[in-house]
Formats: sequence, structure tokens, C-alpha cells
Amino acid sequence: MKNILSWMPTILIILFFSIIALMGYSEWWNIAIGNEADQYAWGETNENSWFYHTPKLYSYVKLVEGLLMSSFILLGIKEMRKRKIKFSKWFFGCFILIILMFVSSNLRWDLITSL
Repeated sequence: MKNILSWMPTILIILFFSIIALMGYSEWWNIAIGNEADQYAWGETNENSWFYHTPKLYSYVKLVEGLLMSSFILLGIKEMRKRKIKFSKWFFGCFILIILMFVSSNLRWDLITSL
């Protein structure tokens, strides 16, 4: 029982980051494959994030976010299979990626183009 409890934080973290990766894939699928681009406000309306400039750019950003998060999740699962309870490398990578996603979502197109 103690062994299962020691793995619970790692399993919960992997599940949390898996949900984030699936949300990125879902957005990519809806825009790139499902052609549901007309349901979003594209361009500089409503002070959207920089990646809302075009549907194609948005779908690429969401795909890259999903792929990066998935690679860190796979690294975490690989370390779990080695029976290591530490989650230093992959957890740090996921944490940095989450921070970058939040910062990126607060950047505006006019700020990006003025650089």
C-alpha cells in the first residue's frame, strides 16, 4: 500500500499534463481537420493572443504544444517504468512548458509584429 501511495503524485501529475496535451490536440483537430474555424474570432478582434491571427497559425501552435507536452509525458512514463519515483527532468520540462504557454497566450499580435 505504501508503494502505491508513493506513486500517486507522479500519476496525478502525468494525468494532469495528459489532459493539457489532449486539449491541444483537440483544438488542432477542430481547426485543421474539422474545419471549425468559423467558430473563433480571428485577427486582432477582442485583443486575442498572437496565435489567433489566422486559423492555420493557431492550429500549428496547438499541435506543437500538444507534441511537446506529450514528449515530456513519455519521458515521465519511461522514468516510471525504471521504478524511479523522482520526476525531476520531465516534471521540470512540463512546468516550464506550462509557463511558456501562459506567457505566450498573453502576447498580442501587434506586440509580436512590432519587435
